[in-house]
Amino acid sequence: MMGIVTSDQIAAGVDTNPVVIRRTLGRLHDAGLVKSQRGQGAGRRPARTPESITLRDWTRQQ
Repeated sequence: MMGIVTSDQIAAGVDTNPVVIRRTLGRLHDAGLVKSQRGQGAGRRPARTPESITLRDWTRQQ
C-alpha cells in the first residue's frame, strides 16, 4: 500500500493548486477511499489496496 502524502505533494506533482486536491481528497475520504492522518506526519493514504477499488467505488464519490 502507498505511504502518506500531503495535498501539497500531490498538487506539485500534477501542477495544480493544493486547494483543488484537498477538495478532491475530501470527497474521496467521504467515500471511504482514502484515510486521513492528523498531527506529526499528517497526510492522506489509500483506505484500501488499489486492486480492491472498483470503477463503481470511484464513480460513487463524484
